[in-house]
Amino acid sequence: MGFLVGEPYGRELHIREMDVASQWQRQGIGSIMMRACGIDAGNAGFAALTLTTFRHVPWNAPLYSRLGFVEVDPEGHPRLAAELEREAGAGLQREQRLAMIRFLG
Repeated sequence: MGFLVGEPYGRELHIREMDVASQWQRQGIGSIMMRACGIDAGNAGFAALTLTTFRHVPWNAPLYSRLGFVEVDPEGHPRLAAELEREAGAGLQREQRLAMIRFLG
């Protein structure tokens, strides 16, 4: 149905990718996976979840916002700034990307 891949960075768990198969989308599965990830991450001692996503894709940032993520100013978060720069180096247009964080606990 779907998957979520996270990578630890200190006390933050960075969501590398989350995907739900097209036939299972719009049924709440992505929300359930992200909520379960937050519970597990909190129980494991992480302070926050982070991710980067496309700014204007209608099902990305709005979903994450509903789940408690807020946009991060990359200048205030060097690791996420570096992540956005890495993505730009891989060909993703910087102005189309944003970084988000959800504090746990």
